[in-house]
Amino acid sequence: MSHLNNLYLIIFLFLICLLVPNKITCQTYTFSPGKNYVFNLDTNASDFGGIEILNTGSQNLDLTWKQILTDTLVDSRFELCNSGICFLNLPHSGIMPTIAPNDKGWIKFHMYSGITTGTNTIKYIVKRGSIQIDTLTFQIIVSTPTAISETNFSMGDVLLFPNPAKNETTLTFDLLQNETINIRVMDVMCRETYHETINNSAAGNHTIHLNTGNWANGVYDIHVSTSGGTTSRKLVISK
Repeated sequence: MSHLNNLYLIIFLFLICLLVPNKITCQTYTFSPGKNYVFNLDTNASDFGGIEILNTGSQNLDLTWKQILTDTLVDSRFELCNSGICFLNLPHSGIMPTIAPNDKGWIKFHMYSGITTGTNTIKYIVKRGSIQIDTLTFQIIVSTPTAISETNFSMGDVLLFPNPAKNETTLTFDLLQNETINIRVMDVMCRETYHETINNSAAGNHTIHLNTGNWANGVYDIHVSTSGGTTSRKLVISK
């Protein structure tokens, strides 16, 4: 009889696990593109990126973060943000808005390199409740700009005008040889706003008009790529 009672208990506990999922072990999450980030920036440059968090579980996902390491150059700045709120100058902690099942949230970060060369390292832990689930490490390597990094071998300087823009901006650049050009525009949450490929462009000056009338106010990253590399510029939309 005792063996039969133990069997009933095991079945009962198994059914409880199925019907009432544990908040820690049954809750899954996905970080993309990863947990360790390395950036190479020239002095007096800025950049931004983001981590997409996908809640693939059946319950709401609530995350917090806390800074555990900072080794930052004196004139650099790093900002960590959640989906709607930005915290300035190396916040020690933050709260992620609740992410519903099958929904996405964002942790965003911005950085400014200053004028001092060297390496910055910032590290955060991410928790769900009291349980540590991940560690985020940001490493920013600041160096003096060179002619090669500016021209990217096959492309002359890339200019945007007007910037800030309202309904339109003009992208101009020089090709030093015949090239295929890829233009990608990313918003502050790393979503692609615009993408165009121009095949077999002739060497010389090129002008491309970008219609920004439907773009929301904010900062955008414009990447112009050729076989020789990629040049990036910031564009501010202010209406």
